[in-house]
Amino acid sequence: MGLAFAATSASAQTLACSINAPASIDENQTLTITFECDDIPAPGVFGVELDHSVDATSITASSGGLKVGVPTVEYIASRGSTSDAYTDGNIFDTLATIDLKNLHDETGGLYVVSLNNESGAQTPATGSKTISSTSYYLPQPGTLTINVDNFILGDQNGQQLADDHTITSVNITVNDLPLASLVGNIEREAYDGTNTDLTALTITIDDAAPVSVVEDAGGDGADFTYAETLALTSTLVVDADSHLGCTDATFALLDEDNTLGTLVLLAGDVNDDDTINITDSTAIGLDFGNAMLADEAVDINDDQIINVLDLIHVGRNYAETAGTCSFS
Repeated sequence: MGLAFAATSASAQTLACSINAPASIDENQTLTITFECDDIPAPGVFGVELDHSVDATSITASSGGLKVGVPTVEYIASRGSTSDAYTDGNIFDTLATIDLKNLHDETGGLYVVSLNNESGAQTPATGSKTISSTSYYLPQPGTLTINVDNFILGDQNGQQLADDHTITSVNITVNDLPLASLVGNIEREAYDGTNTDLTALTITIDDAAPVSVVEDAGGDGADFTYAETLALTSTLVVDADSHLGCTDATFALLDEDNTLGTLVLLAGDVNDDDTINITDSTAIGLDFGNAMLADEAVDINDDQIINVLDLIHVGRNYAETAGTCSFS
């Protein structure tokens, strides 16, 4: 959607510029807006001044600032100026990023002027150009308004290309997507309720960062929650030291509170190869009677000694393999 304005310069030339942005966008997405001008007349744009602001319930500056196509610019943002070494070309040919003026209220300001090359040649821009662009992350539904508070295009003689640079604000709807929450409990079969170390237990959804877990009342496992994710089919992975992990590749999250119940992880996979077999029992046998080993995997029940109580778990679950997560 582009909302345009027309302005007439001293030479009666019309300059049409617009804000280009979608009429709507889904929450949890990144919005990119551009400020564009068509049919920029000669002698062309040599300097740009643009200030915009965004009215919204909640947004985050995603791009880090306004972007303008400039191979060489001297630009002034919120606190000072910087300049790049000159390279030949149009001032709108490539991208440079200019910091937002005010990150607190997400207001962006842009001040750009072309530089001369060594021969003194100047490179004003004519024709249809993208003046600048910027991006915002939208974490929640609602509406937002893009305002242009100040906009000037000047030629190399210091004259405005048009007298009136008013741009109508753009309103954008941020759509509410169905979100799901997830709660459940993981029990590690070998733990007797005295173990409070949860670092060996991991729960991952769709290769994201591990889900936060907290000790449950019994101490043998952990309660977990996973809130405000998209209601989609996902992949759930659960694993713990000395236990068989599991994966559910067709795990469906509904647009509601999803309660999974309890998942019990079978004990005995000492070498973490997804199978409980002679290799695991051999590893325990080699360290039988030892205490406080650095390799805690053979201490299946985490009682700080390797003995028959660890071996029992291997015997009980012998030949079991990792599989699909089954909550009850």
